[in-house]
This record gives sequence, C-alpha cells and structure tokens, in this order.
Amino acid sequence: MTKNQPPQITRRLAALGNGLLVGVLVLLPFHAFLTTWLGSTIGLLDATRAWKEMILLLAGVIALAAIATDTSRRWRQLLHSGPFLWAVAFGCVVLAGTLMTFSSGQVTTEAVLYGTLIHLRVVAALGLAAIFALYNDMLRKYWRRILFWPSAVVVVFGLLQIFVLPYDFLKHFGYGPDTIPAFQTIDNKLEFQRIQSTLRGANPLGAYLVLVITGLLVHLRKARRDYAAIALLLGSLTVLFFTYSRSAWLGLACSVLVLLVIYGRRYVTPRVLVMGAASLLVLLAGVWWQRDNDFLQNALFHSDESSVSAESSNAERSEALSSSAQYVLDEPLGGGVGSAGPASLRNDAAPARIAENYYLQTAQELGWLGFVVFAGLNVSLGWWLWRQQYDALAIVLFASLAGLTLINMVSHAWADDTLSILWWGLSGAVLGRGILNEERTKLIHHEEKTKKRN
Repeated sequence: MTKNQPPQITRRLAALGNGLLVGVLVLLPFHAFLTTWLGSTIGLLDATRAWKEMILLLAGVIALAAIATDTSRRWRQLLHSGPFLWAVAFGCVVLAGTLMTFSSGQVTTEAVLYGTLIHLRVVAALGLAAIFALYNDMLRKYWRRILFWPSAVVVVFGLLQIFVLPYDFLKHFGYGPDTIPAFQTIDNKLEFQRIQSTLRGANPLGAYLVLVITGLLVHLRKARRDYAAIALLLGSLTVLFFTYSRSAWLGLACSVLVLLVIYGRRYVTPRVLVMGAASLLVLLAGVWWQRDNDFLQNALFHSDESSVSAESSNAERSEALSSSAQYVLDEPLGGGVGSAGPASLRNDAAPARIAENYYLQTAQELGWLGFVVFAGLNVSLGWWLWRQQYDALAIVLFASLAGLTLINMVSHAWADDTLSILWWGLSGAVLGRGILNEERTKLIHHEEKTKKRN
C-alpha cells in the first residue's frame, strides 16, 4: 500500500456506506406509497417514514469510521471544496437555528424537528455521498440503474393510473385525509385527475420526472438505439403531462434549454434562433386562439368559467408569495426552524406559513443569513457541476438544477424527501469523485515537472 492510498478497511467502509446510500436512493421513489401503506396499517406513520433518516444516520457513523481509519487523510481534500464548505456552513446555520428555536419556545417541538430534517437532508445526502465517493465510485458508476430502474416502476404505475385504475385506487393502501390524499384534481374536477403515482403528490412527481427525463436525454445522446430508454422517455413524458404540474413543465423546458446550450452550441445559428422564435410565436398564437377551450383553461390556468373552487390556486399562490416576501423583509432573523413550509403545518403555536417558494421558506425560517448560505451552496455546486462537463451525470445534475431551481421558486420541491435526497446524493457522488480526479491530475502534473527538472 502506497503512502497516498487509503487502507483497505477504509475502502471497505466506504463501499458499505455507498451500499446503504444506493439502497436508500433506489427505494425513495416508492417511499410515500410504502410508508403510507405500512404506517397506516400499524399506526406508526411518522416512525415508519423515518426509515431513510435512520439509514442516513447509520451511514454517517460509517463515514466517521472511514475518516478515522484513513491514514492517507484523503478526506482533507473536501476541505478545499467550495460546495462542501457551503454545505457545512448551511448545516451549521440550520443547527444553530434549531437550538435558537427550541430556546424561544415559539414553535412546537414536532415542527422544529420536522423542519430540521427537511434542511439537513440536503447536507447529509451531499456530504455522505461526497465522502464515500473519495474511496468508492459506486454511486457515480451506476447512476443510470439507480435513476432509471425505479423510475420505470413509477412511470408504469402512473400510466396505469391514467388509463386503467379507478381514480381513488390508492385509498386501499392507507391514502386519505389523515395521510396523503388518494387523488388530486384540477379545480375539484374528476375529469382532470392529476397523476401522482407512488410519490407524495402530482407536483413532487413532476419535479422527480424532470430529473429522470433530463437523465434519459443525456443517456440517449450516445445510446440512441436503447429502445428501453426511449420507451421510458415516452412514458415519462406522458405521465409528466398528466400531472398537470405547470411548474414541472416549465422546469423541464428550462433543463432541456440548458442541454441545448451544452450540446448544441455549434448548431445554434441565427437561422435556428429565428425558426425557434417563430415556432414559439405560432404556439402562443394557437394558445390565444383557443383561450376559451375548457381543456386549455384547466391545464394551463387550473381554472375556467365553470370553476367550483372558492379561490383559484393561482390567486392563492400569488397571495402566499407576496405575504411571504413581506414577512422576510420584516423579519431578517427569521421565525425559526419549523415556522414555515410543510413543517409549519405541525406547528400548533402559530398559523402555518406556506410560501409556495422553497427559497422564501428558507428565509422565513433561517432569516437572511440562511437564505444567503443556501443560495451560495446552490451557486457553488452549480458552478462545480458546470466545470465537470466530461461527466454525463454532472451534465444531468447541472441541467436539472436549472429546472428544479425554477420549480422551487413556485413550490417546496426540495422539501420532498424523495427528490432532495436523490438529487443531492448524486451531486455529492460527482463532487467527491471530481475532487479526487482533480487531485490526481495535479499529482501527475507535479511528477512530470519533477522529472523534467531532474
């Protein structure tokens, strides 16, 4: 064993930790379905849903053991990584905010704990995957299987919901008012059922499919005869459409645009730009011409002249964004962890604050400092992924980050455990391996210079 190589025990611990992460990532798309079914059956819903956090905690112990046994001190390379340091800083802000919220007593314990978990999932998934990737490349090597195989099951079940199953089929598996709604609709109209498959809802499914479809597009660029991937892509697009998630539609468009910039720069000529602009104008003109069409009104605006809702979702979202932005301006220190977002639904000490924007939610809870640090983490990691364009997974994550950022501006997509752990975990794998490759390249260049001098 050379001086720069970690001992075998460290590599084995990293392989074990990565194995746990792979298990979590593969099961996550079915997490909502399985835990709702099991939790409602045995009566321990929250405890059942915590399975992934328990595994991440175990993986954390293994990561500490790997660091302790690594005589090569390879893990120190992470301390020179901007994204990793931003993640550590965000984790510290969350923990400090949690302690301050507990001491204030203005948020119930359940809400504080739930809010802390929502934020720390990001840090834990990124950090653990990055540490293990320094010693074991399992996540990055098998990312296609980790992402595509579970998504195939999700898509097939979604297609069954569209074409075969009754609208309330999920009620047989514990779905209902006290868990997850058995079905979602546009404007309370059953003819416009919003497909949710095995995820928590239609919007989380849409955000998840943005990542999956982006991955498929990158994969098919070099595997054009992979008919299974083509079938999965078509199925994913179909299910995405029937989620009627407008934010996911826009997010996918944004991700595809980024892919075009990366792959198609030499093809983007003035003629192509003019043709694209003309096509967009024709599309917008067609929508305007059919503006009174019931289907278009419901699909695009989630409302029509025969609306049966007391207030449209558009008005509710606009009001939530406005009031949340004003709250952030008035409360630069934030209201405490668990005081906003999905966690605030568990806060009996104050009304729930649903900003319909994850970044505003972060500012509502952790103040301006929390917002700035989380934004810094996103920008730093995005820049890192952009620089790793030789890695297909890095391109998938960078392009999907653009789309998911847009989605999070009108929803709480990062609060969904499936998407947050999956995306940030894969990003951590790219980060850790990329850091290792950079260090190896520097070492090779140093050795070459030394030989030339001698």
